[in-house]
Amino acid sequence: MGKRLTELCTLALLAALAPALPAMAQSGPPLEEDPADLFGYSVDVTEPESGDVAAKVRDAVERSDATAEEIKMVFSVDNFRFVSLDPELVKEMEPTLARQQQGLTNLRTALSASALFHTAMQSERIDTNSVVAVALAPGDSGLPSDKQAVIYVAE
Repeated sequence: MGKRLTELCTLALLAALAPALPAMAQSGPPLEEDPADLFGYSVDVTEPESGDVAAKVRDAVERSDATAEEIKMVFSVDNFRFVSLDPELVKEMEPTLARQQQGLTNLRTALSASALFHTAMQSERIDTNSVVAVALAPGDSGLPSDKQAVIYVAE
C-alpha cells in the first residue's frame, strides 16, 4: 500500500508541474539576442585615456568592498566601459591588490552574482578573475539603482 501511494503522489506531482516546464525552460534570453539590447545598456571597450589612470584604479581598488555591496543594489547600467590596463600598471599595483585581496574577492563574487554585470562581461568575453577594479558613477536617471560602470581589466 505504501509503495503504491508513493507512486501515485509522484505521478500527481509530475502532472502538476508539467504545464510549467515550458515556461521554466524559456526563463533565459534567447542566445541570438544581444544582451546590451535586452538589458538596455551600451558597451565600450577602450584603452585607458591619458591622464592619471593609476590614481583612478588605485581609488577603485581601495573601494572594492563598498563597490561589491553597491553592485548588489544596481538594477540598471547605462554604460559599461571596459578598460584594459597595461601589464606594467598592474604589476605596479600588486601591493595595493594584495592588501585588498578580500575586497577584490568580494567584488568578483558580486560581479558573477549580478545577471546584469555577468552578462555584459560574458558578451565581451571578459573573465571575472581578470577584473582588477570597478568604478561606479550615477546613471542618467539619477536613481541610486542606475549606474555607469567602468571595469578595469588586467590584460
